[in-house]
Amino acid sequence: MPIAIELVNLLIPKDAVAKKYLGGESQFIQDFNINDSNNRHSQDDELFSIAAMNADEYDIDALKSRGLEFNSEASSSNDFVICSRYGGFYWNVDWIEGNYMFIWHKRATQSKVERAIHIETKMTMDKIAEMVEENPTFLDSF
Repeated sequence: MPIAIELVNLLIPKDAVAKKYLGGESQFIQDFNINDSNNRHSQDDELFSIAAMNADEYDIDALKSRGLEFNSEASSSNDFVICSRYGGFYWNVDWIEGNYMFIWHKRATQSKVERAIHIETKMTMDKIAEMVEENPTFLDSF
């Protein structure tokens, strides 16, 4: 399922976490409380997303200390990217795509991408709100 865009998302491919993050995916999930229903962090088949209100809330040094790379001079990384709902991606990476509502890895299944595009282009906000009211996990369920 593509990731819903929050005010700010820090997006990390799961393969980068598995290869580089100290402790791998299970440690990452624990460190960031990915499965905790009290936050807006999420994951799909290819990506982890850490949600925040502002980009300056992210502890980039902590990610670096656990093995992910970040070029401080260029203010960029190929291991992760930050995306703001209103400002877009902070730097370019070649592994991510999205629209105004969702972000997905380029390796996401076509059916899931098509559903994300359908929701964003064919459904009104009222219809989306109705669907979420009926099923609170509607946007998380594909």
